[in-house]
Amino acid sequence: MIDRILGFFGKSLSYRVVVPAVGERELWATKNELKNGFSWETVEKYNWKERINSYYDLSIRDSAQRVAKIKMSTLGISSSSWFVCLHVRESGFRKDKGRREYRNSHILNYIPAIKRITKAGGIVVRMGDSTMTKLPKMNNVVDYPFTEQKSSLMDIFLIKNCKFYIGTLSGILDTAFLFRKDILIINMYNWLFGYPFSSRDRGIYKHVYSKSQEKYLTFDEVLSSDWKMQALFGDIDNDYELIENTPNDIEEAVLEYMDCSDRDDFSINTQQVKLNNKRVNVAKEIYKKYSFTNMDDYEEIAIKYRLATRINKDMHGTISNCYLKKYLDTPYGSVFNAGQ
Repeated sequence: MIDRILGFFGKSLSYRVVVPAVGERELWATKNELKNGFSWETVEKYNWKERINSYYDLSIRDSAQRVAKIKMSTLGISSSSWFVCLHVRESGFRKDKGRREYRNSHILNYIPAIKRITKAGGIVVRMGDSTMTKLPKMNNVVDYPFTEQKSSLMDIFLIKNCKFYIGTLSGILDTAFLFRKDILIINMYNWLFGYPFSSRDRGIYKHVYSKSQEKYLTFDEVLSSDWKMQALFGDIDNDYELIENTPNDIEEAVLEYMDCSDRDDFSINTQQVKLNNKRVNVAKEIYKKYSFTNMDDYEEIAIKYRLATRINKDMHGTISNCYLKKYLDTPYGSVFNAGQ
């Protein structure tokens, strides 16, 4: 309530104050381990790869499913249809326009990719809320936030039953993770904790411009960067400007992902393995050099343990191959100016 009141004056409470986190610390390490400080040996002891990939099924009660199936049919999605959920973060839901805009993206840049999915026989269900930019009318595209079927139940039901999920780094993405969906992340802006981490997950990163160097960075340079280029509980350093993925970037990533899905083959190549290993090594150096918060040491250690669950060489989600071919060693500016 206080956060909403402050919002009228353009201010806000910190994320840690607003978001409930009861028992969070004990999920990642015991109280004694937290008191003894952070160690990677403790992280490895928990074998997060096995825990994250262990089987579980979050079910929706039968009565709710019957209601949801009726609503889904009125959206034009039959039991024999396959569909993809798409979410592109905008500022309306949190009413945070002008604050950390690098988290947001423009839905209209996704239209070529959307058409690729519908051409392949799929239905695209755009997720979100009614503050978002409306999509133009397209065949086999459901602009779900603006339908009468929009509800909390349908939010969950659609994500649980989609073929795969395309999203940005936003809260709703965690619902897709929770249901263990195949995920493609577009317009990533954090590679430390916002990295694709399950074997069937892929992602492409926003383009980064360094004002001090007066140039766009290659993705290899981005992955070699310090903590200031990323954001967790603060803002990205003012030296860096993040540019959205182009419609062509998004279309290529979606085509590649659909091909992997159709072949049921999400194996990664040597370049992607090297990239994942480099990410882990650089992350460990960041852990040594930087504090992630301005809070007490105990909270700092707890956060490091939590993020460490996603920093593991054995987690084989990775950056899409099409993106690496274009941007691993070539900056966005060069590719863009060449008309690609």
